[in-house]
Amino acid sequence: MPSPQKAHSGDLRRRRRVFTLAAVLLGLLLAGSVVIGYFTADAWLYWKRHRFPYQGDPLIVPDRRIGFVQRPNLVWRHLLPPVYTVYTDARGARVDRPGMAPPSRVDLLAVGGSFTWGHGVDNPQTFVHRLGRRLDIRVYNVALASYGTTAAYLSIERFADLHPRVVLYGFIRPHLDRSLRACAPSLVPFCRSVAWVDCREGKPYIHPPLPLAPEYLEYVYAVMIKHPFGWRDVYWAIRRHWTRAKRSFAGQTSSCTPEVAMDYLVGKMVSACRRMGAKLLVLYIPFQIPPAAPPEPLLRAVARHQGDGILHFLDLSPAYRDFARRHGAQALWLTPKDHHPSPRAHALIARTAAPVVAGLLAQAGAEKRSGSPGPLCGKSQR
Repeated sequence: MPSPQKAHSGDLRRRRRVFTLAAVLLGLLLAGSVVIGYFTADAWLYWKRHRFPYQGDPLIVPDRRIGFVQRPNLVWRHLLPPVYTVYTDARGARVDRPGMAPPSRVDLLAVGGSFTWGHGVDNPQTFVHRLGRRLDIRVYNVALASYGTTAAYLSIERFADLHPRVVLYGFIRPHLDRSLRACAPSLVPFCRSVAWVDCREGKPYIHPPLPLAPEYLEYVYAVMIKHPFGWRDVYWAIRRHWTRAKRSFAGQTSSCTPEVAMDYLVGKMVSACRRMGAKLLVLYIPFQIPPAAPPEPLLRAVARHQGDGILHFLDLSPAYRDFARRHGAQALWLTPKDHHPSPRAHALIARTAAPVVAGLLAQAGAEKRSGSPGPLCGKSQR
Protein backbone atom coordinates (compact mmCIF):
# COMPACT_ATOMS: atom_id res chain seq x y z
CA MET A 1 0.00 0.00 0.00
CA PRO A 2 1.56 3.38 -1.06
CA SER A 3 2.48 5.80 1.68
CA PRO A 4 0.44 9.01 2.13
CA GLN A 5 3.46 11.01 0.94
CA LYS A 6 3.73 9.08 -2.35
CA ALA A 7 -0.02 9.33 -2.89
CA HIS A 8 0.16 13.07 -2.36
CA SER A 9 3.10 13.32 -4.77
CA GLY A 10 1.14 11.36 -7.41
CA ASP A 11 -1.83 13.68 -6.99
CA LEU A 12 0.41 16.70 -7.53
CA ARG A 13 1.81 15.22 -10.73
CA ARG A 14 -1.68 14.47 -12.07
CA ARG A 15 -2.82 17.98 -11.20
CA ARG A 16 0.20 19.46 -12.94
CA ARG A 17 -0.55 17.41 -16.06
CA VAL A 18 -4.19 18.45 -15.99
CA PHE A 19 -3.19 22.08 -15.43
CA THR A 20 -0.60 21.94 -18.24
CA LEU A 21 -3.12 20.36 -20.62
CA ALA A 22 -5.74 22.92 -19.69
CA ALA A 23 -3.22 25.75 -20.19
CA VAL A 24 -2.22 24.40 -23.59
CA LEU A 25 -5.87 24.01 -24.65
CA LEU A 26 -6.66 27.50 -23.38
CA GLY A 27 -3.65 28.89 -25.22
CA LEU A 28 -4.70 27.15 -28.42
CA LEU A 29 -8.25 28.39 -27.96
CA LEU A 30 -7.03 31.94 -27.43
CA ALA A 31 -4.62 31.72 -30.38
CA GLY A 32 -7.39 30.28 -32.56
CA SER A 33 -9.72 33.05 -31.45
CA VAL A 34 -7.09 35.65 -32.32
CA VAL A 35 -6.48 34.07 -35.74
CA ILE A 36 -10.20 33.74 -36.50
CA GLY A 37 -10.76 37.27 -35.23
CA TYR A 38 -7.96 38.59 -37.44
CA PHE A 39 -9.22 36.87 -40.58
CA THR A 40 -12.82 37.80 -39.81
CA ALA A 41 -11.82 41.45 -39.45
CA ASP A 42 -9.66 41.25 -42.58
CA ALA A 43 -12.49 39.63 -44.54
CA TRP A 44 -15.01 42.20 -43.33
CA LEU A 45 -12.74 45.12 -44.21
CA TYR A 46 -12.08 43.57 -47.64
CA TRP A 47 -15.82 43.09 -48.21
CA LYS A 48 -16.59 46.61 -46.95
CA ARG A 49 -13.81 48.27 -48.95
CA HIS A 50 -14.55 46.58 -52.26
CA ARG A 51 -18.35 46.82 -52.23
CA PHE A 52 -18.47 44.30 -55.03
CA PRO A 53 -20.95 45.74 -57.49
CA TYR A 54 -21.24 42.84 -59.94
CA GLN A 55 -24.49 41.08 -60.73
CA GLY A 56 -24.70 38.01 -62.94
CA ASP A 57 -22.48 35.10 -63.87
CA PRO A 58 -18.70 35.52 -64.18
CA LEU A 59 -17.59 37.20 -67.39
CA ILE A 60 -15.36 34.36 -68.54
CA VAL A 61 -15.30 30.64 -69.18
CA PRO A 62 -12.19 28.47 -69.73
CA ASP A 63 -10.90 27.94 -73.26
CA ARG A 64 -8.27 25.36 -74.17
CA ARG A 65 -6.53 27.50 -76.81
CA ILE A 66 -6.66 31.06 -75.45
CA GLY A 67 -7.09 30.28 -71.76
CA PHE A 68 -10.39 32.06 -71.24
CA VAL A 69 -13.06 33.65 -73.40
CA GLN A 70 -16.10 35.76 -72.70
CA ARG A 71 -19.14 33.81 -71.50
CA PRO A 72 -21.76 33.32 -74.24
CA ASN A 73 -25.31 34.62 -73.75
CA LEU A 74 -24.23 36.70 -70.78
CA VAL A 75 -26.11 39.40 -68.89
CA TRP A 76 -23.69 41.06 -66.44
CA ARG A 77 -24.14 44.35 -64.62
CA HIS A 78 -21.76 46.71 -62.87
CA LEU A 79 -24.04 48.34 -60.31
CA LEU A 80 -21.80 51.10 -58.96
CA PRO A 81 -20.17 53.94 -60.92
CA PRO A 82 -19.26 53.42 -63.65
CA VAL A 83 -22.66 51.75 -64.12
CA TYR A 84 -22.88 49.64 -67.27
CA THR A 85 -24.24 46.33 -68.57
CA VAL A 86 -22.54 43.68 -70.68
CA TYR A 87 -24.55 41.49 -73.04
CA THR A 88 -22.99 38.80 -75.21
CA ASP A 89 -24.27 36.68 -78.07
CA ALA A 90 -23.99 32.92 -78.53
CA ARG A 91 -20.31 33.24 -79.55
CA GLY A 92 -19.37 35.44 -76.60
CA ALA A 93 -19.00 38.75 -78.45
CA ARG A 94 -20.24 41.96 -76.86
CA VAL A 95 -23.61 43.13 -78.23
CA ASP A 96 -26.27 45.76 -77.50
CA ARG A 97 -28.97 43.59 -75.97
CA PRO A 98 -29.68 39.96 -75.06
CA GLY A 99 -30.79 37.53 -77.71
CA MET A 100 -28.88 39.04 -80.64
CA ALA A 101 -27.79 36.37 -83.13
CA PRO A 102 -24.12 36.19 -84.18
CA PRO A 103 -23.47 37.37 -87.76
CA SER A 104 -22.23 35.10 -90.51
CA ARG A 105 -19.94 37.79 -91.96
CA VAL A 106 -18.63 41.15 -90.72
CA ASP A 107 -16.83 44.15 -92.17
CA LEU A 108 -14.68 44.85 -89.11
CA LEU A 109 -13.46 42.48 -86.40
CA ALA A 110 -12.14 44.20 -83.25
CA VAL A 111 -9.65 42.43 -80.95
CA GLY A 112 -7.71 43.61 -77.92
CA GLY A 113 -8.14 44.22 -74.20
CA SER A 114 -10.41 46.26 -71.97
CA PHE A 115 -9.84 49.57 -73.79
CA THR A 116 -11.30 48.01 -76.96
CA TRP A 117 -13.83 45.84 -75.13
CA GLY A 118 -15.25 48.94 -73.44
CA HIS A 119 -14.75 48.70 -69.68
CA GLY A 120 -17.01 51.18 -67.94
CA VAL A 121 -19.37 51.95 -70.83
CA ASP A 122 -22.37 50.30 -72.47
CA ASN A 123 -21.75 48.72 -75.85
CA PRO A 124 -23.32 51.55 -77.94
CA GLN A 125 -20.76 53.93 -76.38
CA THR A 126 -17.68 51.90 -77.36
CA PHE A 127 -15.55 53.17 -80.22
CA VAL A 128 -16.08 49.88 -82.06
CA HIS A 129 -19.84 50.31 -82.07
CA ARG A 130 -19.49 54.01 -82.95
CA LEU A 131 -17.33 53.08 -85.94
CA GLY A 132 -20.06 50.77 -87.12
CA ARG A 133 -22.69 53.52 -86.91
CA ARG A 134 -20.49 56.21 -88.40
CA LEU A 135 -19.44 54.11 -91.41
CA ASP A 136 -22.62 52.03 -91.67
CA ILE A 137 -20.70 48.76 -91.48
CA ARG A 138 -21.07 45.48 -89.59
CA VAL A 139 -18.66 45.41 -86.64
CA TYR A 140 -17.97 42.59 -84.19
CA ASN A 141 -16.19 43.22 -80.91
CA VAL A 142 -14.41 40.12 -79.57
CA ALA A 143 -11.93 42.02 -77.39
CA LEU A 144 -11.93 41.15 -73.69
CA ALA A 145 -10.64 42.71 -70.50
CA SER A 146 -7.14 41.44 -69.52
CA TYR A 147 -6.31 40.21 -73.02
CA GLY A 148 -2.90 41.03 -74.49
CA THR A 149 -1.38 40.62 -77.92
CA THR A 150 -1.21 36.81 -77.74
CA ALA A 151 -4.93 36.51 -76.94
CA ALA A 152 -5.71 39.15 -79.58
CA TYR A 153 -3.94 37.12 -82.28
CA LEU A 154 -5.66 33.90 -81.20
CA SER A 155 -9.01 35.73 -81.30
CA ILE A 156 -8.36 36.61 -84.95
CA GLU A 157 -7.87 32.92 -85.69
CA ARG A 158 -10.92 31.96 -83.64
CA PHE A 159 -13.25 34.27 -85.60
CA ALA A 160 -11.63 33.93 -89.04
CA ASP A 161 -14.81 32.30 -90.33
CA LEU A 162 -16.49 35.74 -90.24
CA HIS A 163 -14.25 36.85 -93.15
CA PRO A 164 -13.75 40.46 -91.99
CA ARG A 165 -12.42 42.99 -94.46
CA VAL A 166 -10.60 44.86 -91.67
CA VAL A 167 -9.21 43.57 -88.37
CA LEU A 168 -8.68 46.29 -85.76
CA TYR A 169 -6.31 45.58 -82.87
CA GLY A 170 -6.46 48.08 -80.00
CA PHE A 171 -2.98 48.10 -78.43
CA ILE A 172 -2.09 49.58 -75.05
CA ARG A 173 1.38 49.63 -73.48
CA PRO A 174 0.68 46.89 -70.84
CA HIS A 175 0.18 44.41 -73.70
CA LEU A 176 3.97 44.16 -74.01
CA ASP A 177 4.16 42.50 -70.61
CA ARG A 178 0.92 40.51 -70.87
CA SER A 179 2.18 38.60 -73.90
CA LEU A 180 4.97 37.14 -71.78
CA ARG A 181 2.94 35.97 -68.78
CA ALA A 182 0.98 32.79 -68.15
CA CYS A 183 -1.51 34.59 -65.90
CA ALA A 184 -3.64 37.48 -67.12
CA PRO A 185 -4.10 40.50 -64.80
CA SER A 186 -7.02 40.03 -62.45
CA LEU A 187 -8.49 41.17 -59.13
CA VAL A 188 -8.67 37.50 -58.18
CA PRO A 189 -5.54 36.23 -56.36
CA PHE A 190 -5.57 32.98 -58.33
CA CYS A 191 -4.13 32.52 -61.80
CA ARG A 192 -6.35 33.46 -64.75
CA SER A 193 -4.50 31.23 -67.21
CA VAL A 194 -3.84 32.54 -70.70
CA ALA A 195 -1.66 31.55 -73.65
CA TRP A 196 1.65 33.39 -73.82
CA VAL A 197 4.78 33.66 -75.97
CA ASP A 198 7.77 31.68 -74.79
CA CYS A 199 11.10 30.89 -76.44
CA ARG A 200 12.70 27.51 -77.07
CA GLU A 201 16.34 27.64 -78.18
CA GLY A 202 15.86 31.30 -79.00
CA LYS A 203 12.78 30.74 -81.19
CA PRO A 204 9.39 32.12 -80.09
CA TYR A 205 6.26 30.00 -79.97
CA ILE A 206 2.83 30.26 -78.37
CA HIS A 207 2.75 28.29 -75.15
CA PRO A 208 -0.71 26.81 -74.54
CA PRO A 209 -2.49 28.03 -71.42
CA LEU A 210 -2.09 26.19 -68.16
CA PRO A 211 -5.30 24.74 -66.69
CA LEU A 212 -7.40 27.47 -65.10
CA ALA A 213 -6.85 27.45 -61.34
CA PRO A 214 -9.87 25.55 -59.92
CA GLU A 215 -10.20 28.17 -57.20
CA TYR A 216 -10.60 30.97 -59.73
CA LEU A 217 -14.29 30.58 -60.61
CA GLU A 218 -15.11 29.43 -57.07
CA TYR A 219 -13.64 32.68 -55.77
CA VAL A 220 -15.53 34.77 -58.33
CA TYR A 221 -18.86 33.20 -57.42
CA ALA A 222 -18.24 33.35 -53.67
CA VAL A 223 -16.54 36.73 -53.31
CA MET A 224 -16.63 38.93 -56.41
CA ILE A 225 -20.39 38.87 -57.03
CA LYS A 226 -22.47 41.17 -54.81
CA HIS A 227 -23.46 39.30 -51.62
CA PRO A 228 -24.03 39.76 -47.86
CA PHE A 229 -21.02 39.26 -45.58
CA GLY A 230 -20.68 35.69 -44.31
CA TRP A 231 -18.42 32.81 -43.38
CA ARG A 232 -17.33 32.30 -47.02
CA ASP A 233 -15.65 35.70 -46.93
CA VAL A 234 -13.59 34.57 -43.92
CA TYR A 235 -12.67 31.29 -45.63
CA TRP A 236 -11.50 33.08 -48.79
CA ALA A 237 -9.59 35.67 -46.74
CA ILE A 238 -7.54 32.79 -45.31
CA ARG A 239 -7.06 31.38 -48.82
CA ARG A 240 -5.98 34.81 -50.12
CA HIS A 241 -3.26 35.13 -47.48
CA TRP A 242 -2.07 31.58 -48.05
CA THR A 243 -1.94 32.10 -51.80
CA ARG A 244 0.04 35.32 -51.45
CA ALA A 245 2.43 33.63 -49.05
CA LYS A 246 3.13 30.97 -51.68
CA ARG A 247 3.20 33.62 -54.43
CA SER A 248 1.30 31.19 -56.66
CA PHE A 249 -0.57 34.08 -58.26
CA ALA A 250 2.59 35.30 -60.02
CA GLY A 251 2.52 32.57 -62.66
CA GLN A 252 5.18 31.63 -65.17
CA THR A 253 7.00 34.20 -67.24
CA SER A 254 8.58 33.88 -70.65
CA SER A 255 12.23 33.55 -71.57
CA CYS A 256 11.54 35.79 -74.60
CA THR A 257 12.10 39.54 -74.69
CA PRO A 258 9.21 41.94 -75.42
CA GLU A 259 10.85 42.77 -78.77
CA VAL A 260 10.95 39.13 -79.88
CA ALA A 261 7.41 38.42 -78.70
CA MET A 262 5.92 41.52 -80.34
CA ASP A 263 7.67 40.89 -83.65
CA TYR A 264 6.49 37.28 -83.62
CA LEU A 265 2.87 38.12 -82.77
CA VAL A 266 2.52 40.99 -85.23
CA GLY A 267 3.89 38.69 -87.92
CA LYS A 268 1.31 36.03 -86.97
CA MET A 269 -1.47 38.64 -87.12
CA VAL A 270 -0.39 39.78 -90.57
CA SER A 271 -0.27 36.19 -91.84
CA ALA A 272 -3.76 35.47 -90.46
CA CYS A 273 -5.16 38.61 -92.11
CA ARG A 274 -3.46 37.76 -95.41
CA ARG A 275 -5.16 34.34 -95.42
CA MET A 276 -8.53 36.03 -94.80
CA GLY A 277 -7.93 38.73 -97.40
CA ALA A 278 -8.28 41.36 -94.67
CA LYS A 279 -6.42 44.52 -93.75
CA LEU A 280 -4.92 44.82 -90.25
CA LEU A 281 -5.10 48.14 -88.41
CA VAL A 282 -3.03 48.37 -85.21
CA LEU A 283 -4.48 51.19 -83.15
CA TYR A 284 -2.18 52.61 -80.45
CA ILE A 285 -4.36 53.87 -77.57
CA PRO A 286 -2.50 56.00 -74.98
CA PHE A 287 -2.58 54.72 -71.42
CA GLN A 288 -1.82 58.04 -69.74
CA ILE A 289 -1.84 61.81 -70.21
CA PRO A 290 0.36 63.34 -71.49
CA PRO A 291 0.44 60.39 -73.85
CA ALA A 292 3.67 58.46 -74.11
CA ALA A 293 4.98 57.59 -77.55
CA PRO A 294 4.24 54.09 -78.84
CA PRO A 295 6.77 51.63 -77.37
CA GLU A 296 9.76 50.80 -79.53
CA PRO A 297 9.07 47.02 -79.67
CA LEU A 298 5.69 47.78 -81.26
CA LEU A 299 7.08 50.33 -83.71
CA ARG A 300 9.89 48.00 -84.80
CA ALA A 301 7.46 45.11 -85.29
CA VAL A 302 5.12 47.29 -87.36
CA ALA A 303 8.00 48.59 -89.51
CA ARG A 304 9.28 45.05 -90.09
CA HIS A 305 5.92 43.65 -91.25
CA GLN A 306 4.58 46.59 -93.28
CA GLY A 307 5.66 45.14 -96.58
CA ASP A 308 2.63 44.16 -98.63
CA GLY A 309 -0.17 46.53 -97.69
CA ILE A 310 -1.79 44.27 -95.09
CA LEU A 311 -0.61 46.08 -91.96
CA HIS A 312 -1.46 49.69 -91.11
CA PHE A 313 -0.76 51.66 -87.97
CA LEU A 314 -2.58 54.58 -86.34
CA ASP A 315 -1.11 56.41 -83.34
CA LEU A 316 -3.84 58.14 -81.32
CA SER A 317 -1.36 60.14 -79.21
CA PRO A 318 -1.72 63.38 -81.24
CA ALA A 319 -5.52 63.23 -81.03
CA TYR A 320 -5.38 62.53 -77.27
CA ARG A 321 -2.87 65.35 -76.74
CA ASP A 322 -4.97 67.87 -78.65
CA PHE A 323 -8.19 66.83 -76.90
CA ALA A 324 -6.56 67.07 -73.45
CA ARG A 325 -5.23 70.55 -74.25
CA ARG A 326 -8.70 71.78 -75.19
CA HIS A 327 -10.89 69.90 -72.72
CA GLY A 328 -8.59 68.62 -69.97
CA ALA A 329 -7.20 65.12 -69.42
CA GLN A 330 -10.00 64.20 -67.01
CA ALA A 331 -12.49 64.23 -69.88
CA LEU A 332 -10.65 61.27 -71.44
CA TRP A 333 -10.84 59.07 -68.34
CA LEU A 334 -13.67 57.17 -66.70
CA THR A 335 -12.60 58.48 -63.28
CA PRO A 336 -9.48 60.22 -61.91
CA LYS A 337 -8.22 56.79 -60.79
CA ASP A 338 -9.46 54.75 -63.75
CA HIS A 339 -7.82 55.73 -67.05
CA HIS A 340 -9.97 53.53 -69.26
CA PRO A 341 -11.54 55.61 -72.05
CA SER A 342 -14.57 57.67 -71.10
CA PRO A 343 -17.55 57.91 -73.48
CA ARG A 344 -15.99 61.10 -74.87
CA ALA A 345 -12.68 59.29 -75.41
CA HIS A 346 -14.46 56.47 -77.24
CA ALA A 347 -16.12 59.09 -79.46
CA LEU A 348 -12.71 60.68 -80.12
CA ILE A 349 -11.18 57.31 -81.05
CA ALA A 350 -14.04 56.55 -83.44
CA ARG A 351 -13.80 60.00 -85.12
CA THR A 352 -10.04 59.69 -85.53
CA ALA A 353 -10.03 56.10 -86.77
CA ALA A 354 -13.09 56.35 -89.06
CA PRO A 355 -11.29 57.87 -92.11
CA VAL A 356 -8.51 55.28 -91.88
CA VAL A 357 -10.96 52.39 -91.52
CA ALA A 358 -13.06 53.74 -94.42
CA GLY A 359 -9.95 53.89 -96.61
CA LEU A 360 -8.95 50.33 -95.71
CA LEU A 361 -12.45 49.04 -96.43
CA ALA A 362 -12.44 50.74 -99.82
CA GLN A 363 -8.96 49.39 -100.57
CA ALA A 364 -9.93 45.86 -99.54
CA GLY A 365 -13.04 46.05 -101.71
CA ALA A 366 -11.13 47.32 -104.73
CA GLU A 367 -8.47 44.62 -104.36
CA LYS A 368 -11.12 41.92 -104.10
CA ARG A 369 -12.84 43.14 -107.28
CA SER A 370 -9.59 43.43 -109.24
CA GLY A 371 -7.77 40.47 -107.74
CA SER A 372 -4.81 42.77 -107.00
CA PRO A 373 -2.61 42.02 -103.96
CA GLY A 374 -2.53 45.72 -103.06
CA PRO A 375 0.30 48.22 -102.77
CA LEU A 376 3.78 47.25 -101.81
CA CYS A 377 3.89 49.32 -98.64
CA GLY A 378 1.58 49.72 -95.70
CA LYS A 379 1.04 53.07 -94.02
CA SER A 380 1.77 54.46 -90.60
CA GLN A 381 -0.05 57.51 -89.30
CA ARG A 382 1.41 59.15 -86.26
